[in-house]
Amino acid sequence: MTASYRNTLALSLLLVFSLTLPLLGQPAADAVSGITSRQIEGHIRFLASDLLEGRDTASVGERLAASYISNQLSRIGFEPAGDPTEDGRSWFQAFPMHSTTPLLVSSCC
Repeated sequence: MTASYRNTLALSLLLVFSLTLPLLGQPAADAVSGITSRQIEGHIRFLASDLLEGRDTASVGERLAASYISNQLSRIGFEPAGDPTEDGRSWFQAFPMHSTTPLLVSSCC
């Protein structure tokens, strides 16, 4: 699992959980009416759409998905806590990454 995939997955899960956080302080009836299955389906359909090209590492689709998720988090009141920028903070955080290439071992003949 690549770091980019893990980041996209983590942001996706954060988005889903963040949609429910504002509802925790509300009575159960209000919480249920606060988010509809249609809204959740819309988020899932967008993140799973062909437009995002599978969200492969370093792809345009990955950047679109990350932008979509950060915009949704911002829309519901979250504040970015990533790397510092000229305007404050980013939704993203750079980190060093090391890659390896597995060796193919053949047991043929």
